Amino acid sequence: MGDKYKEGDILKAKTAKVLPTGVILELEEYVSGFVPVSEVSWNFVDRIEDVVKEGDEIEVKILSIDSVNRRMRLSIKQAYSDPWEKVSAELSVGDHVTGTVTRLTKSGAIVLIDSYGVEAFLPVSQVSLERTENIEDSVQVGRHDQFKIIRLVYDPDNDTRNMVVSIRQLIKDKEAAETDKALKDLNGNGSVNSNSLGEMIKNQLEEEGESL
Repeated sequence: MGDKYKEGDILKAKTAKVLPTGVILELEEYVSGFVPVSEVSWNFVDRIEDVVKEGDEIEVKILSIDSVNRRMRLSIKQAYSDPWEKVSAELSVGDHVTGTVTRLTKSGAIVLIDSYGVEAFLPVSQVSLERTENIEDSVQVGRHDQFKIIRLVYDPDNDTRNMVVSIRQLIKDKEAAETDKALKDLNGNGSVNSNSLGEMIKNQLEEEGESL
């Protein structure tokens, strides 16, 4: 391969074959590379063909080169900046985010978070205040909603990036805020209510005095 390709280079390649374990890309005639499934996307990949299709021309980063066999180990996701870096810098546990449900699993739903392009997991236990056995009964694909982040891990050294969100905790937050506001409103009107009560007692006493 000479000096034409170097580790770390980012270049365009054509998808030659999509396999369950990864993607074979053709950089030029007789020069190919392989993208393992773990290097396809920054998000979890259920089916590679949902992300990459044969014939697609995509940007890739060269991870390693085997000059003898004229093959390379490539990455699609590392050709782009890690979106989780921005997530960890701007978001924290407890923050509210919006996103769209993209698919359902047995234990919950996958939510694509707006503005960040990362996927979060919505456990079935966090769908509503009521107990939910089947995620399909409460959440549908395509639903756009607000969520509360209840877990956020960004550990690139161990290749760990995940976010867990909740609708249940969001509802609880809103109910607590409404209760707090109602109490503040009540306390704020307390002096008025006390004065009104005082006036009522005074008037009643005066009326009773006049009737005696």
